[in-house]
Amino acid sequence: MEFMKYIKPLLLFHLIFLFGCSHNHSEGYPRGNLIKRFSQRLEEKTGAVLYCYASGPRQTEDEIKRYGKESYVLSYYFKKKQGDHVSLDEARCLLVSIVESFLKEVNADKTVHEDLNVYPLTADWLDVSIYFKDENMINLGDGIAWYSLWDNKIKYRTFKIHEYSPTYPVNGEHTVIHTETYDEALKIVKEQNCLKDY
Repeated sequence: MEFMKYIKPLLLFHLIFLFGCSHNHSEGYPRGNLIKRFSQRLEEKTGAVLYCYASGPRQTEDEIKRYGKESYVLSYYFKKKQGDHVSLDEARCLLVSIVESFLKEVNADKTVHEDLNVYPLTADWLDVSIYFKDENMINLGDGIAWYSLWDNKIKYRTFKIHEYSPTYPVNGEHTVIHTETYDEALKIVKEQNCLKDY
């Protein structure tokens, strides 16, 4: 049963390359068009670059039990400078603002409603990753380097660079420094009054 833990990553890999990566947006596909529209606006407002995305059809109860909930997979990166520092609070505010804005977009777009398992769509149906990369597309070695929301949990990671080189890969290691539920993060963001509408 050890191989079961590899099923979800392989399924995710397949979905990403089936529905699009980088600039391979699928025209005429309602979910793809929604992601493209939202991501173009997000890039204009924040500098976020859509790295990869995927979205799948409705899941059966058995699929949800086996693989977890997943309606949309979104991956963005932000261009930074080597030596920049992104704090946990800054990262949290950014992710929650993106997620809340994306949910608002999905729930307002009637063309995708029939494909959703639930309406209105909630954050536990999203898989969102955000990377902070320097001029050479290397993850930042100070502060938050990348973090992700999946299964209603956010994991924040640092990247300790052992030996920097201007080309990928770089000798270093990622470490999870903080984990929280999405609801906890949303509460903190509201308390800090840093929620933005993209």
